[in-house]
Amino acid sequence: MLKKWQLVLLIATILLFVSFNIFLIKKEHSKVEKVEYIESWTSVKQGDLRNVMNKPGVAVVSDESHVYFDERMGAFSQFFVKEGDEVTRGDSLFEYSPKEIVDEISKLEARLEEIKDKISSLNSHMSDLTDYKAELDMELHKEKEPNYMTSYHDLEREIYHKELEMDLLEDEASRLEDEMDELEENMESLTVKSEVDGIIKEINHDLNSPLMTISAKTISVAGMIREGEINKVTEGLKAIISSHNWEEDLNGTLASISTLPADEPEVEKETVYPFKVDLEAATDEILPGTHVALEIITEEANGVLTAPQGSIYKKKNKEYVNILTSNGTIEKREIQTGMKVVGKTEIRSGVEAGEFVVIHKKPQSVKHASQFITPLKLNKLDKPNPADIKKEWTYILEGFLSR
Repeated sequence: MLKKWQLVLLIATILLFVSFNIFLIKKEHSKVEKVEYIESWTSVKQGDLRNVMNKPGVAVVSDESHVYFDERMGAFSQFFVKEGDEVTRGDSLFEYSPKEIVDEISKLEARLEEIKDKISSLNSHMSDLTDYKAELDMELHKEKEPNYMTSYHDLEREIYHKELEMDLLEDEASRLEDEMDELEENMESLTVKSEVDGIIKEINHDLNSPLMTISAKTISVAGMIREGEINKVTEGLKAIISSHNWEEDLNGTLASISTLPADEPEVEKETVYPFKVDLEAATDEILPGTHVALEIITEEANGVLTAPQGSIYKKKNKEYVNILTSNGTIEKREIQTGMKVVGKTEIRSGVEAGEFVVIHKKPQSVKHASQFITPLKLNKLDKPNPADIKKEWTYILEGFLSR
């Protein structure tokens, strides 16, 4: 049995040995090899990152157009469509009554006929005056009597006035014909045609404005965004529309964000603003009133290198990862990061796809250039093939027997 002083000396020697080894291990730039136990790691992958804002939405018609009744065109005659009818551009919607225009054209025709009669009568009278002037002209050549000269000048004056009257009547006839042409053109526009494709949503049979409302056949998605989120979105952002009513998601674009609140603002109530998402392609799968789920993509990075956020740490305003190298050592690597999504971070420089990064709780405790070991994960090993095992044992037995 050891004496007391021998026991004390043994314990002191052990403590000194252990303390000296701990000092060598912990000492910076020590030549003693350090082995780090790495329990969790993963590879740098290439993929897509998205930050999305999830919102409920409801399908609505994308737009509405109104048709109005113009009393200056005349009285109402009849509708050619009813509520729920589908119309295309150029289809007849309703028409004005042609009675007023027909009556006006009849009046103009009567007036024109009267003027034409006057012109015809005037032409006949001027023809007589011209013949009489020719006779007076022959008499004046025979004898120069004052009476013939006076009659001749009076006749010329009368012919001049008749020609002037003829010009005025012809101008009046031309004006009446132009008015009749214009009214006949209006007759063609008595039928009002649709300027858009859509569905007749409402008809006011009492002729109140608007007379008719046409809903577009294309569908949009309407939703509300909170006041604290409105600065995170802009028009033109991509959106994904999904619903249990169909299998594949639909793509859309954030078309508009209203700057006016949906309701009257209240002090104790959060303000919300309406927005609308337009579908990229027309579809018959979604009907007005269908409730959907929206994912508005606020930020996106495609085909980038990514690593778990748990593998990245900061030191003196710089970001690092620890890389497991192929020669069995750990390399501290400075990186540049970009977009961050829950659980993942974009790495813009410093690593390559396929490199292994350490996932740890205290990354600063891992030393650069130190060696590492990892746990043996039996569940990751390939199961042996029974045929291969049998073949190997056959070779072993043959070896023993050949001796």
